[in-house]
Amino acid sequence: SGQSERKNTMKITKQQEEAIRKILRAKLQKSNQKMCSYSRHTLLLDEEVAEWSETQLHRQRALMEQRISHYLTVSAKMESSPVRRANFIF
Repeated sequence: SGQSERKNTMKITKQQEEAIRKILRAKLQKSNQKMCSYSRHTLLLDEEVAEWSETQLHRQRALMEQRISHYLTVSAKMESSPVRRANFIF
């Protein structure tokens, strides 16, 4: 069976081998850049996640209240100025 394995292998040139290595290296670098590394030092604790979520909710609520307050207190922009009609007495 050793000879049958040798027959199935392809012989490639050094240039082809180098080109393949270059492609594989580039793909590996791309995947490493996309992946986020995790360690016990960078992961948040459950309490920190809950606190962060609570802070985000508080911020969103405050912004929403600010928008509503502004909407209710500022008059709408008029499309055109009102026309003043003169009353002529003849």
